[in-house]
Amino acid sequence: MAFLGFGKGYAKEGPGVKKNAPQKRGFIRFFEIYFRKFGGIIKANLMFVLFSLPVVTAGASWAALTFVMREYAKEQHSFIFSDFWEHFRKNWKQAFPAGLAGLAISLITGFSLYFYWLNSGLGTYMYILLGLSLMIGVIFLFASYYVYLMIITLDLKLGAIFKNAMIFSIAGLKQNVFVILGTALALAVPLGLMYFYDISIGILVLLLLYALLLPATLCFLICFNCYPVIEKYCIDPYYEAHPEEDRRGRGTDTDTLFSDEFVIKDSKGNRL
Repeated sequence: MAFLGFGKGYAKEGPGVKKNAPQKRGFIRFFEIYFRKFGGIIKANLMFVLFSLPVVTAGASWAALTFVMREYAKEQHSFIFSDFWEHFRKNWKQAFPAGLAGLAISLITGFSLYFYWLNSGLGTYMYILLGLSLMIGVIFLFASYYVYLMIITLDLKLGAIFKNAMIFSIAGLKQNVFVILGTALALAVPLGLMYFYDISIGILVLLLLYALLLPATLCFLICFNCYPVIEKYCIDPYYEAHPEEDRRGRGTDTDTLFSDEFVIKDSKGNRL
């Protein structure tokens, strides 16, 4: 089963983290890491904006940004420019169709919601279809949190990645809700300015946040909350089934090949 695919083990301690210090949980740890890595988050965001051409390279740029933010969420070091460029090139073949699929689903869902809301006066069944469209849209939104994380973590076919992502949209429901709430908070200021003050000021603030901080912040939020779900269902079971393997000895970019047998490889394709 593709759902049993597995990923990487890591051992490096994050900078400034004491060896035996207890790991903090929840939003306290989130903000501690976020502000500690704040300069790197801005740099990664600028890289994303620079490389992200609509449709053509947006998916690959998001995959590259996801790798850097995943390392930050795991409190590990990332060489921003080299890591970003490496994973932009490395994951383009999967990230490009994933981006197209995400765009198509967003357009179809958006049109469905608009159509059923516009025609809601025609009868109760329109409200039912509106509710179903909204539910499907939320499920696909939750699934999208995991697609690029799996692209840069697991060596699986795109179909298996989509299948797993749909499973994680339910299995990681609590984490997915946290991402939604965090996204709402991140957008509260510019959207509030648009609604309560001046729409042009709100748009200006939103564009400024997008250029400097917003994509990387949302990506870090996704990685921080959703990567543990992948770890729980994909990575941990592998090491439990293979206790002879020392996950602490894995590097920060160890890829996993999913095939008839599980073969762990390093980033150059060599068996470990």
